[in-house]
Amino acid sequence: MMDARSRGALLLAAALMVAPAAARAGEGDPASGPELFPPHRYGYVAGGVLALTGAGFGFISRAEAERATTLTSARESAEALRLARDHAATANLCYAMAGVTVLYALVLELLPRPAADAASLAFRF
Repeated sequence: MMDARSRGALLLAAALMVAPAAARAGEGDPASGPELFPPHRYGYVAGGVLALTGAGFGFISRAEAERATTLTSARESAEALRLARDHAATANLCYAMAGVTVLYALVLELLPRPAADAASLAFRF
C-alpha cells in the first residue's frame, strides 16, 4: 500500500509530464526565432525530478529498514519493515517513470518537428 506522501509525489510527477505537452500545443507562430528551451525538453527536467524523488524515497526506505533492526518490539519492527518496503516500491516506480519520461523526451528530440508534434501528448481542442 502506498501512503499519502507517495501518492502525492506520483501525482506531482504525472502533472510535470503532462504540463509541457499542454504548453507545446499553443505553439504555432513560425515567425518567432528559435527557442532556447523548447517545451519538449521539459521531459528531461521531469525525468530528473522523478529520479531525485526516487532517490529520496530510496534513502527513506533504507533508513526505515535500519531503524527496524534497532526496535525491540516485533510489532513495531514489522511495521517499520512494511514502511520500508512501501517506500522502496515507490522509489522503484519513480525510477521507472523517470526512465520512460527521459526516453519519451529523447524520442521527441530526435524526431523531425512535424513528427514530434504528432507524437506529443498535447491535447488539441
